[in-house]
Amino acid sequence: MEAADGGDRGDSFKSRRIDTVSDVLTVLDGRYSFSEALDCVAVSEAAENWQLVERAALAALDAVDAGAKSPETLSEAAWQFVRQKLRTTGGLTSLERALPVVSEELDRLASKSGRNQRLALSSVRSGVNDLALLLADASPTSYVKLCSLLRKRIRRPELGIIAATRALNPDAANAAALNTRGAARLDLEQLTKAADDLERAWAIEKSHYVANTHVRLFMLRSEHTEAVRWSVVAVDAAPPGDTVALKVMAAAALAADDQAQLQEAIATLRAHEKHDSEQPDRWVLLLAARQFMRDGLLDLARATLDDLLDLGTYGPATKLNEELNRELKRRQPPN
Repeated sequence: MEAADGGDRGDSFKSRRIDTVSDVLTVLDGRYSFSEALDCVAVSEAAENWQLVERAALAALDAVDAGAKSPETLSEAAWQFVRQKLRTTGGLTSLERALPVVSEELDRLASKSGRNQRLALSSVRSGVNDLALLLADASPTSYVKLCSLLRKRIRRPELGIIAATRALNPDAANAAALNTRGAARLDLEQLTKAADDLERAWAIEKSHYVANTHVRLFMLRSEHTEAVRWSVVAVDAAPPGDTVALKVMAAAALAADDQAQLQEAIATLRAHEKHDSEQPDRWVLLLAARQFMRDGLLDLARATLDDLLDLGTYGPATKLNEELNRELKRRQPPN
């Protein structure tokens, strides 16, 4: 495979449209940027062409020189490779068997890579080993952490539900397990089951974690006023200076067009985070779009980013837009 010279060519020219498997093959047979290789991953995944997913993920790692990308950015491609390797694991037992094999494969890739690629692969390998350690421990606390990692790192919320349920077997009143299982069910849009988990969790522990997950539930139901109400509960329950609850409040308030709560969230956030004070509208829209993406509210993220990009060129918005486009491609049904 032939990567672009001097790192990610996407920094110097507009990336090509990559919408079909044919486009992917054309790109990977020639010269490509890091961003284009990640687009190839998303299109291949949507088409359920798993061999091509692996090829594109490896291409992304090869598409940069030693100084062109940070390890954090490169880890996105490395995690794509891991997800492809673990996609056929049908349960926690089969996952436990597969993890050491994937860890060894990451070691092999790192031995043939440049410095930054090695750092990224080593970081992801540590994440894979964390999964294995949590599985081996098999305590309720470990199963709760495992559920969260299965959701976020390898996009397997269905396995996360199994892990959280195991945490609940010895203790049905484990609020953290109920909350994380509810979050995993929201990933799968199992809203009724998620609501039951969250109601039970709230009855046991009125924490900002559970309140924030309630916000996501009501956002997915398009009940934005109720989402704002729960975001206020989350902020009130959170420790001082907790910016996660404030960001959730800002996003919910923007969706509900609740200017009072939006301004309250923004005023507090200004004291904790740097932002573009000359363009406050851009800062707020970017914050909300990121939160919508984290919560899986892609339609809201798309609309918010469109509004943001209409305000003019803005580097952080352009980067987030690329990430959103890849996520939308990944979720397209196969042709």
